[in-house]
Amino acid sequence: MVQKQAEQNRISQFTPQGNLVFGNINSEGAFAPGTSQAASVVEESPFQQRYRMGGEDLALTAQNMAAPRIANLPTAPIDTTALPGFKSSVDWSTVSRIPTADDFSADATRMEDTTFKRAMGLLDPQFEKANRSLESSLATKGIPMGGEAYSGAYTDLRRSQDEARNKAAMDAVAAGRTEQGRLYGQALSSHQAGLGDQTTEAGLTNATRAQQVQEQQALRTGNLSEIGAMLGLNPVTPVEAKGFFSPTPVDVTGPYQLSQQAAIANNQAQSQNQNAWLQGLFGLGSAGAAAGIKYSDERLKENIKRVGETDGGEPLFKFNYKGDSTPEIGVMAQSLRKTNPGAVITMPSGYMAVDYDKVK
Repeated sequence: MVQKQAEQNRISQFTPQGNLVFGNINSEGAFAPGTSQAASVVEESPFQQRYRMGGEDLALTAQNMAAPRIANLPTAPIDTTALPGFKSSVDWSTVSRIPTADDFSADATRMEDTTFKRAMGLLDPQFEKANRSLESSLATKGIPMGGEAYSGAYTDLRRSQDEARNKAAMDAVAAGRTEQGRLYGQALSSHQAGLGDQTTEAGLTNATRAQQVQEQQALRTGNLSEIGAMLGLNPVTPVEAKGFFSPTPVDVTGPYQLSQQAAIANNQAQSQNQNAWLQGLFGLGSAGAAAGIKYSDERLKENIKRVGETDGGEPLFKFNYKGDSTPEIGVMAQSLRKTNPGAVITMPSGYMAVDYDKVK
């Protein structure tokens, strides 16, 4: 009963678009249409026939037009051979190296020397004038050279001159460190500018490359979409170009700041050591000066000439310190150490000083 019902539903159909024919398989394995089966035929109106045939003609024409365009499609999706190269790194050969404070230590030294010489060029005439005035005053009062009053007057004058000379040295050191910091900052800015130029150039190059890739992709997508439309296919969706980006600038702020802070701390330590040495060289401070302690090492002096002796028979010499034309009168530490070693002090700098309160 079910089989009979199925056979009744197998109606062969004949349409302009094709036929659906039911039948059986004969003994030779070939299809044999059933002659006793029901059949239906679809007949078109003249308009339907013309509409169908016109559509078929258009589809055939579109396929004939699409065929050569398909044959001429490029084998590679995108041709990147003529595009600018993708940049993802920095060419360090064109960027100046990261500076250090030591790079400008020689400049700092030159600035210190120039500043100190300029200051002493102003102070020396004042010192000479003060020395002549004091010498004239002591001579007028009849105070003998080498006496207690004579030495005390000159000690007070030398104390004030040592303080002025020491201040000039400190100012020179500060000027040198300022110049060193200025040059370091300029070099660091130059390095950062070079790195910024590299990053900007890489960003522009990669942006140009990405734009040209997208243009080629748009042209190819348009071509494929037209061919797909001719063939009745779905339009091609453009693929968004991704992965092209400007390289992120290298973060050097942290290392630069740490390097600069370390350099500044090192410079400050060097300045403190140098200041301490200069303070010992040009004067021992108020307490030392008040106690009569003064550098008297022969290695620090020049134009040495014996002019007399103390009440205790110690030789007195006239001289001037190297780098200072101001005449001085006093004993020589090397000579005094042989007769009165308790009056000679070896300073941390390695030079010897004399405690004049112990000189007889």
